[in-house]
Amino acid sequence: MSQAMLHEQTGVTASYISFIENGKANPTLDVMAQLADAIGWNVSEMLAAEA
Repeated sequence: MSQAMLHEQTGVTASYISFIENGKANPTLDVMAQLADAIGWNVSEMLAAEA
């Protein structure tokens, strides 16, 4: 899913999503929940994917 599509579904700006992807930002739990919901995952799956 593109950053633009995530933005449309969540309202989180594409630039902030980019910062998260590149390790330059630490999203809040609420933002993580929004992003996880948009991609059909839950927050624990997102965290495990980074481990």
